[in-house]
Amino acid sequence: MKKYIMCTISEISLKGKNIRRFKKILLDTITNKLKNNNLNYQMHENNSRIFLYLNEEENINIYIEILKKIIGISWIYIGYRTSDDEEEIEEAISKLISFKNPQKYRINAKVYQKKKWTSSRALMEDVARYINHHHHLKVDLTNFDFELSVKVFSTQEVLIFTKYTNGINGLTPLSSGNGLVLLSGGIDSPVASFLMQARGMNNDFITFLTPFTKTEETVSKIKKLAEKLNEYNAINGKLFIVDFSLIQEIIKKNAFENYRIVLLRRAFIRFSEFIAKEINASALITGESLGQVASQTLEAQSVINEVSKLIVFKPLIGLNKIEIIKKATNIETLEISNLPGDDMCSNFTPQSPVIKPKLDKVLLQESWINDYDEKAKITWETMTQVIELGNLKKDGGENAE
Repeated sequence: MKKYIMCTISEISLKGKNIRRFKKILLDTITNKLKNNNLNYQMHENNSRIFLYLNEEENINIYIEILKKIIGISWIYIGYRTSDDEEEIEEAISKLISFKNPQKYRINAKVYQKKKWTSSRALMEDVARYINHHHHLKVDLTNFDFELSVKVFSTQEVLIFTKYTNGINGLTPLSSGNGLVLLSGGIDSPVASFLMQARGMNNDFITFLTPFTKTEETVSKIKKLAEKLNEYNAINGKLFIVDFSLIQEIIKKNAFENYRIVLLRRAFIRFSEFIAKEINASALITGESLGQVASQTLEAQSVINEVSKLIVFKPLIGLNKIEIIKKATNIETLEISNLPGDDMCSNFTPQSPVIKPKLDKVLLQESWINDYDEKAKITWETMTQVIELGNLKKDGGENAE
């Protein structure tokens, strides 16, 4: 008897002639994630299924917690591979029932080689008798919490398994390239990052602070958010913590008060685009939702986006706050986002920000800023901290450049 986990894939299986590339990225991601946790297994791929065969002493929960956060897996099953020996099959069934502790069940049985069992129904009846006699579960064909599948392929191969949990459908990060997320300490930008990771982007993160907002609690919150999102990456990303006070100050001196936040957001995009080129990211990702605040009106977004030559993805643009909060809860970032900590924009937004900014006025005010490039260079070289993600939780510290 051999214990295994079976993962099924959905969207990737529809990729036609390109399927091998997408599958390889998924398989490499699974291998790297498990290797980083020093886990022992054998992997076998069969069409849209991936089997991980484990030693009996291996803790299956550790595997499941890792696999649940790998994008590209649709369902995760746990099971045993046995011979057609009845005692061996019954032992495997008991282990699965013990693992899931169900109340109501149904059986899905299939006999492909008709020797010991002449039909799938005969197999199903034998299995049901065993469960009813030894585990006293209730049969419920529609409202069940445990579906046992038993498939007999030969005298030496019987697969017994149950669906354990759903995975994250989508395209595995790296399959669509690399992105740079403008990460605030709020609810929206982490959700935006995850949605693009689920479309195949492996993300790095950049956040903008000032000495006033760069408190211990704010930096701690940003790091926690970046680490949580990095769990969904295929390979570890980086976090750039930027002290943006020099550029904020020249904007404050040269811009009309009601235009400050528009110019500041354009500066965020411009600086992020520079970083993106340094790390070979092909897109920026932001968390705007249309109409949510003054800088997220159609006119403001048009003016802000104009400064970028890179594509700027805004996956939340058509979602409302309730929808965003629900997604933040699902990816376990909401609780972190609600921790104390100031973001830079909230401390810089005027009482009456412009709702429909004009591009010509924005360009005029930016023309008054003669030393932007110099200040940006200083900001990058002396005021930007780079943190390698993936090490904070393990070491209790950080690996900074």
